[in-house]
Amino acid sequence: MLKDLPQNTRVTLLLNLFSSTMASILFFYAALYMQGVGLTAPQIGLITSLASVTGFLTQAIAAPVVNRMGRKRSLLLFSFLCWSVPLLLWMLANGFTLFLLAALFFSISRITAIAWYCVVTEGVPERQKAKVFGIMFIFGSVGGLATLLAGPVIDRFGLVPAMRVLYGLAFVMMTGMFIFRHGRLTESEAGVEQQRRHDSLSLVASVWHHIETVRQNLANREFRALTVVYVLFAFASGMDFVTILFMNKELHFSVTQLSLLPPLTAVISILLYRATLKHVHAANERSILCLSLAAMAAGKILLLVIPAGSVWWLLAVSGVGAAGGYLFQVAISAALNNRMGAAHMADAQSAVQLLSALFSIPAGYAAGALYAYRPGLAMLVTGVVMLAAAFPLLRKVAVPVPEPDE
Repeated sequence: MLKDLPQNTRVTLLLNLFSSTMASILFFYAALYMQGVGLTAPQIGLITSLASVTGFLTQAIAAPVVNRMGRKRSLLLFSFLCWSVPLLLWMLANGFTLFLLAALFFSISRITAIAWYCVVTEGVPERQKAKVFGIMFIFGSVGGLATLLAGPVIDRFGLVPAMRVLYGLAFVMMTGMFIFRHGRLTESEAGVEQQRRHDSLSLVASVWHHIETVRQNLANREFRALTVVYVLFAFASGMDFVTILFMNKELHFSVTQLSLLPPLTAVISILLYRATLKHVHAANERSILCLSLAAMAAGKILLLVIPAGSVWWLLAVSGVGAAGGYLFQVAISAALNNRMGAAHMADAQSAVQLLSALFSIPAGYAAGALYAYRPGLAMLVTGVVMLAAAFPLLRKVAVPVPEPDE
């Protein structure tokens, strides 16, 4: 799968398989962990929204920082800040304040994500972009297999004690991985060129250059429409923490039963990679995106009608949503990336993430408030937002028709 890809891409994807194993466990159970420590759904939502504000601010400077520092150095420094520091805080957290502080540090990952994205995609031929994103999301989901082991352990020793140990273990392993990865990467040609260009610019000039590049990218109608789709998807994702609360508290599924869902996502991702990836191309990307958004929406809304405690129904409905999620992420990532200029990858990707961060700010608080008022309403709204994300794709881009000769 990886042998014909650039070295930076191979190294980063392989190590992502390692890091996603820890991240899958920690993020999957995060909302339950916070609730177990004593936080309410509105408090969890407020933390999500406040972290989105910090994320928006760091996203605004992400591309200039990565362009000035280089992809490799940025990835190392900000990985320590957005992973190592919050992992320690999450391990020690016993109330709202430390959870908020950890979330604020983790929001710095907006910068890390731009550096990581550039390292993975720069130097990859356009024909291989869908393959790279397909592998990326497979490796991201395969890490979820570890939840099969984590679920019974958490049920046996208790959610809060087990999660504290896992956060401590993740701190040691992830920090070591960052150092090892740094030694295996080389600065990309685009990264060297951007460093050379921005070395002669002041920070203000770098930011202005970034704004101008963003304006040029958003002038492209197709890029703009895809960005709107991604922003709406990001808003729904910001609300998604209520899903595991709904499954656990309203549908009465245990932590062990819920631990089946990430492995299910991994299996579906592998099957879809083999069966459908070669069919993902520009000619049918709108159809694939609409279908995948409908499947994700169905995965949320159908949870309102399945029998409580029925594992088979849970797996069936979650499988539909997981299939939609994998196809959407591969298709939208390839579609956006192929419309970014090779020399402005960091700026264009940062523009998409900046808008996503801005409009996602109220998502967490809204989801928490809706869940506190009526849990089912929070699930319904999440599904509706995912359906709404398909609307920008329904308007076809007009193709100019030449005037007949007179």
